[in-house]
Amino acid sequence: MMLNDIGEYLQEKDVGTLGTDLFIGYFPETPDHCIVLLETEGEAENCAAGTETPGLQVAARFTDDYGFARGKLKEAHDALKVIGNEESGGLASGIVLNGRQYFYVQPVFSGVMQLEDDSMGRKRIAKNYLITKEEE
Repeated sequence: MMLNDIGEYLQEKDVGTLGTDLFIGYFPETPDHCIVLLETEGEAENCAAGTETPGLQVAARFTDDYGFARGKLKEAHDALKVIGNEESGGLASGIVLNGRQYFYVQPVFSGVMQLEDDSMGRKRIAKNYLITKEEE
């Protein structure tokens, strides 16, 4: 599954620790400061090429430390942007994660977007990506 693959990749890159401050698919009650990977709408499959392009949202939650949240999104961005990007000295041919080829990671927009506060008033910001990968 794409979220698990990306989560493990970001953990290897020291962006966070799965189950501690890096979570897959949901915002846990604790900790207040964390990163969450969510699947979002992507693009239509390319059946002829055997690829799909799901959407990925990397969200950071925080109480009063915007610098933490912004810094964590930057760490995740720096780790993701090299996949399939030869120009930045990255992994031009992509990367294989759990036996699946990930060809390219493309941010949907520059900067970050503000999400609604959670039920406890904690702030959340996010960055969205399109992931071109081998079909599952």
